[in-house]
Amino acid sequence: MTNQQTACHLPLTFRELKPCDIAAAAALLGTVSEEHHDPRLILQVWPQLLANGCLSGVLIEDANGALVSLGASVFVNPSFVQRLQSGSEQYLAARITRTALSNRSPVCSPGGVGAANAGAGLSVFVLHSGLASVGACPVSAVMTQLMLGFVQRYVGYNIQQILVEAFGDEERSMYVDGSAFRVVAILGGPCAQRSQPDSIRTRRSYLLALTRRDASDLPIHSLLPIFGGSAVPRCSFSSTEQAVLVRALDGCTDKELAQELGVGLSTIKKRWNCIFDRVERCLPTLLPLSTLGHRLGRGVQKRHLILRYARAHPEELRPYCAPDATVINRSAPS
Repeated sequence: MTNQQTACHLPLTFRELKPCDIAAAAALLGTVSEEHHDPRLILQVWPQLLANGCLSGVLIEDANGALVSLGASVFVNPSFVQRLQSGSEQYLAARITRTALSNRSPVCSPGGVGAANAGAGLSVFVLHSGLASVGACPVSAVMTQLMLGFVQRYVGYNIQQILVEAFGDEERSMYVDGSAFRVVAILGGPCAQRSQPDSIRTRRSYLLALTRRDASDLPIHSLLPIFGGSAVPRCSFSSTEQAVLVRALDGCTDKELAQELGVGLSTIKKRWNCIFDRVERCLPTLLPLSTLGHRLGRGVQKRHLILRYARAHPEELRPYCAPDATVINRSAPS
């Protein structure tokens, strides 16, 4: 990885990757190595993965809004995980990106995510989590923001393990010694990838995993909230309703919601009304009665109570397909 010495203006903050950010993300990752991340492929593949809810990304920005670093990850299917554990070629992130839109894609479909979330659990593969352009920013501050963003994105899911490829012994030690990841397989080595320069070809990489059990065995682990399990959602919000709630939790106004979701303001108001009706049916005690025995008006107080509930119950914002094949939440938040 490269560290370009640019000015860094603290404090750092994180936010979710959006379609309009992908070009900047591709340019940033292109400074690492095209063996790791091909910017052209990222521009082709990531927008569709993001639109389908299959890709999650976190951007780290400084106080002036300059992009400092980013993390990106996907849910991968069990058969891909099994193949990885038996040994594989290096540069897994690039391989996943190249095949993500093909019929050989290792990335879970939205329906597959919902089924696994309600069943055996999900595996997350970290495509990138690093310091490509940290420059003068403190590394610890960047990594803290990446971790906070990662937890926020995945809390409420039924996560079983997190997988990442670490290059070289130093990076491996960072994950193993610092975050309790385990080495699952050794990838590449002196005989791998003969077309690469010797300095790259002789550097081994390691497939690392952090499981629910690994994290729970430690008294304190920054990623432990991700492994909290996935409760059954009680409200069964639709994907469009989830999209409204997720953005409202980020502070979006109705006008901003309409702009981000590409719909009219009247559609946003209708979706809020659907959310209110659903909550009144599924959680009748959440919205208190007025002194006249009627529900609160459809206004600020109702939204506040519902958003407070959603923040405390992130499973309500995640895709969930019940074992009987009934779709509880049809897709990830868009």
